[in-house]
Amino acid sequence: MGSAFLLCVAGCGSTGAGTSPPTATPTATASLAPSVAPAVGCPSAADVGAGLGLTPPAPTANVLPEGVLCNYQWGTQDVLITLIPGVTSSIFSTSETAVKTFQKQLTGVSSITFSSVSGVGDEAYSYSYPGAGGSTDDGILAVEGTDYAGVSCTGTKVPLTQIEAFVRQILAG
Repeated sequence: MGSAFLLCVAGCGSTGAGTSPPTATPTATASLAPSVAPAVGCPSAADVGAGLGLTPPAPTANVLPEGVLCNYQWGTQDVLITLIPGVTSSIFSTSETAVKTFQKQLTGVSSITFSSVSGVGDEAYSYSYPGAGGSTDDGILAVEGTDYAGVSCTGTKVPLTQIEAFVRQILAG
C-alpha cells in the first residue's frame, strides 16, 4: 500500500524522477488483478472537471497491483487521482518515512508540508509544495473505511478547499 501512497506524492509535479507503472488504455473501469475487489476505474474527465472547475482531457489509467492511478494532463496542468480499495487507515503512518525519503528525490521540490484534515473521510492529510513558476501545488490523501483516494493538482491553482470537496465526493461515490 505504501507504494501507491508514494506514487500519488511522487507524480505530483515530478519532472520524470522515478519509474511509472505501465500505461493502460483509459476506460470507464480499469481491469485489475483478480485479487483486487472491487475493481476501480478512473473518474471521467467530465466528473473531474465538474469537481475541480477544470477542463481536463480523458485520463491515462496506470493500473497498480492495489488500484489505479489516473493522470489527467494538459499543457502545464496535471491532476493525479489514486484510488485503492481494501486499505487500512494505517496507510498514512506506515508510509510516512518512505514519503519523506522519496521527497528528497523530487526535482525542484525542497519541501512537502503535510497537515491533518478533518471532515474528509476517516483520516485525511493535505499537502503542498512549491510548483513551477512560483505556484503552489496541492493535494489531499484520504481513507474512508477501506477506500483510499488521493488527488493532486499541479499547475492548476485549484484551491485546497475545492480539492477537499472533490475527495469527499469520490469517497462518497
